[in-house]
Amino acid sequence: MSFLRWPLQPSRTPSLKPLAGLRAASPGLAKLFRRFNTVFHGETKKAAYASGLDEEPLIPVQALTSIVFTISGILGLSFFFAQSWRLAILVPVVGTWGWRAIAESLRADHRGDSRISVYQVMSLIAIVYLSACTYLLPSSGPAPDLLLALSQTATLPLFLFLQGLWLLLFLFYGRSQVTASVVSFHVVAERT
Repeated sequence: MSFLRWPLQPSRTPSLKPLAGLRAASPGLAKLFRRFNTVFHGETKKAAYASGLDEEPLIPVQALTSIVFTISGILGLSFFFAQSWRLAILVPVVGTWGWRAIAESLRADHRGDSRISVYQVMSLIAIVYLSACTYLLPSSGPAPDLLLALSQTATLPLFLFLQGLWLLLFLFYGRSQVTASVVSFHVVAERT
C-alpha cells in the first residue's frame, strides 16, 4: 500500500481543504460547495487558530457528518427492526467510520503533515475489526419489541441516573481546554 507508510511520512502536497484551494484540484467539489459552505467567524474556532482560516469558505464537514450519521443510524435501526442483525451493525459501522476516514481529508484544521492521518488509520481498523465482530452475532433471534423495551427502560431511577451522567459529562467535556472567555458587566451612566 503506497499511500500508507509507517512511520507516516510528511505529505508533499499542500492542504486543499478551503474552497479557494479546492477549485484547482477538484472543480466538481468546489462547484458543489460553492453555495453550501461553512464560514467560521472569530479567532476561537479551531479552523481559525489552528489553520488561520477564519472568514474563509470551507467544506461543511460538520453538517455532512450529521447527515451521514443520521442516515446510517436510521438504516441501521430499520435493519434491526427487520431482524437483519449483521446489517444492523455493519451499515452504521461502515457509514460512520467510513465517513470519518473520508472526512479527515476534507477538514479545514491541521491534522499533521502525513499523507494519511492517524484518525483515518483508526477508522479503517475499526471498520475491519467491527465487521469481523459481526460474524459472532447470531443469524436469528427474537423479534424486537419496542413497547416492552420502553416499559422496562423508561423508569424514573434510570432517567435520573442518565440525567446525572449527562450533567457530569457536560461539566467535564463542555469546557474547552484551549479557549477561554471573560464575561463583563458595566453600568450605562446616561440610563441611570
